[in-house]
Amino acid sequence: MVTNISRFPSPEDAVVEERVALAQKVGRFLSRTIDQGEREATEQLAMLLAKDAADAVRAALASEVGKCAHLPIDIAKRISDDVEKIASPFLLEGDGLSDETLEHLARECEEQAREILARRKDLPEPASFAISELGQEQAVANLMDNQTANISERVCAQVITRFEENDAVLSKMGARVDLPMSVIENLINMVSEEIADELVKQYGLGKDMAAYVTGQAKVVALNASRESATDSELEAYFQRLNDAHELGDAVLLGVLQGGGMRQFEIAIAVRAGISREQAMEYLSGGKRAGFMDLLDLAKVIKSLESIMFEAFMSGRVLSSRDSAHSCS
Repeated sequence: MVTNISRFPSPEDAVVEERVALAQKVGRFLSRTIDQGEREATEQLAMLLAKDAADAVRAALASEVGKCAHLPIDIAKRISDDVEKIASPFLLEGDGLSDETLEHLARECEEQAREILARRKDLPEPASFAISELGQEQAVANLMDNQTANISERVCAQVITRFEENDAVLSKMGARVDLPMSVIENLINMVSEEIADELVKQYGLGKDMAAYVTGQAKVVALNASRESATDSELEAYFQRLNDAHELGDAVLLGVLQGGGMRQFEIAIAVRAGISREQAMEYLSGGKRAGFMDLLDLAKVIKSLESIMFEAFMSGRVLSSRDSAHSCS
């Protein structure tokens, strides 16, 4: 067992096979708890090996140091910017790399490294954001295609801002299953505007008619996307709309007509400032009085009350049929 850095031979005096063995030993040595003097000397030797002319030597070092919890960033960057056959296993499989190291690499490495890093399993959010902020098209497309990457609202917002006219990137984003509701709404809005322009151009529809057609398509798409959201995600989404004074009567009616009872219960509860459980008490039994009391609490305009109650009763019938069908 090597216990002192002075026992390592000089790389210049060793043939390739010996330098490969040396790289493996140095990598393993860096993973240990050693005093500062030995660590500095070992890191200097590791950097020399990271610059070795032989691919086999650099690959051997990369394989070992990817397990190091405290790998110096200059060594990590040197390996990340190496040829793909060396950088790829290090960036994709190096399980010792910290979140801080991964973020730094995403910011400081060359574009090829970002393209590789974007495919890393369970990529942490700070690294994802750095790629969304600095990466070129292929790196960002890889990130959007990576279903295990941690993709936050700010990551998506950055991608939409930078690639708003890039169908290849946005289509990969749209195919994700973990998008925040606000991002889904943003994407649908973008697509709806494009559809409206196309209807006016291709079919000569008036702008009002095109807006109506695309508006209906948008409602359907939004309801479908919300259907797969969890209760907490829906509550956060409707709360955001309410805080922005965008959870209006028309939105509530649209949710009621096409979004199902679960979505309406959560939306009306947010609008009324009560819990979903309390809203469900008002709605239990399908009684008109309870429904109207809930609409009054949510300050829905009187002229919509009868229309909304009819939509509510129709929704209850459909829900009952769906439940009966699923049980049969």
